[in-house]
Amino acid sequence: EAYMKNNNLPYKTYEVKKQEPTTKPTTEPTTKPTTEPTTEPTTEPTTEPTTEPTTEPTTKPSTPATQTTTKPGETKKPSAKSLIGKTVKKGKLQYKILSTTGVSVKKPVKKTYKEIIIPKTIKYYGRTYKITKIENKAFQGCKSLKTVELGNNVKKIGDSAFRDCTKLVNVMIGSNVTSIGKHAFRGCKKLKEIVITNYVKTIGDSAFQDCPSLAYITIGARVETIGKNAFRNDKKIKEIEIKTKRLKKIGKKALQNTKKGKIIRVPSGKKKAYTKLIKAAK
Repeated sequence: EAYMKNNNLPYKTYEVKKQEPTTKPTTEPTTKPTTEPTTEPTTEPTTEPTTEPTTEPTTKPSTPATQTTTKPGETKKPSAKSLIGKTVKKGKLQYKILSTTGVSVKKPVKKTYKEIIIPKTIKYYGRTYKITKIENKAFQGCKSLKTVELGNNVKKIGDSAFRDCTKLVNVMIGSNVTSIGKHAFRGCKKLKEIVITNYVKTIGDSAFQDCPSLAYITIGARVETIGKNAFRNDKKIKEIEIKTKRLKKIGKKALQNTKKGKIIRVPSGKKKAYTKLIKAAK
């Protein structure tokens, strides 16, 4: 209006002039107040306030929630396959995970234990594993060990598993053992009696060699092979009971340097065949 007056130009005023800034600014002084409040508040306030409050509160709180489930580590259960080969300590023993369902006894935590009881199963990460094997040399040289009891899931006693356990007196072999390894009980000087259970098929070479106190031996109903030197130098053997009818071989010198006059009981109908085997083993 001042400009029109100064330049003597005709002009006309309208009462609706106050509403113009919301749609179309006509003057410079009213442009900034009307443009900036209408443009920026509608663009930035509608995007920023709606974006940041909805994005950050939903993103950031969800991140800690994710971390709490994965961060502790113990809460995340590893897969059964990823544990194969791992060594696990439980009670007096260390175990090696062999498969998704089975473990072996690797060794005792200490060599000073007097008694070892091997259970049927152990639990690890909520899974149940059967104890199926005693590893080679697992208890070798445990000179304080007096009593051993094997769980009924043990199938194999490894080579030299109890070798030179010089105070070992009592051994209870589990009912499902199928093989006794080489030198498994060699040098167990105080071992007096051994019962080889009915599932055992193989007695390894020198399995009970140099056990000078061994007096009574029971050989189970499924034994097929007795290895060489198996009972060599066991000078106090008084009685051997052979229950198996499947015996095919007794290795050389298996009964060498054992007590003369010992009683050997054999199944009916097997006396002739087994006499030959026994004579060859001396």
